[in-house]
Amino acid sequence: MRKIISNGIAFLRGSIFKLLKCRKKNIGKKVRLFKGTEIRLYKKSYYRLGNNLKVDEGALIVACPSANLDLGDNVGIGPQNRIICRKRIKIGKDTIMGPNVYIYDHDHKYNSNEGVDRFNYNVSDIVIGEKCWIGANVIILKGSHIGDRCLIAAGSVIKGNIPSGTVVIQKRENFFRQIGDLND
Repeated sequence: MRKIISNGIAFLRGSIFKLLKCRKKNIGKKVRLFKGTEIRLYKKSYYRLGNNLKVDEGALIVACPSANLDLGDNVGIGPQNRIICRKRIKIGKDTIMGPNVYIYDHDHKYNSNEGVDRFNYNVSDIVIGEKCWIGANVIILKGSHIGDRCLIAAGSVIKGNIPSGTVVIQKRENFFRQIGDLND
């Protein structure tokens, strides 16, 4: 019963959100926005939020001015996800994400003489295919292209091209040593 009520409230939030946006034709049917969700769609940005979009608790989605954000039908955005679009992010239909997924199509400009430039960015498209599963705590960096039907394992950092039908596992090994052995 609690889940039914939660989904009903999320659907109501999505409907209210759609009513308040001037370009509501770019917002699909049955959009569900759960508690604490924030969606910022700036003027001069293009966005499309597909049918049956689910945005879980505490997620943040931003389409900056001049950005192109395209979230396909039946996309599931997990809790505490961050999708920040300054150029172009496209996520294909039926793709789902675990909690704490970060997707950024930009990073700050930096050079060793001047340091970080807080207001200027290097940008590059991100495209995620259809029917992908993005695991918990994944970071997807600018310029990444993930094909259809990919599985990105939890904790991965993605940069570059991932062919369709690929499982990405970034293996980490644990190294154990007894404290008394450190001086040996």
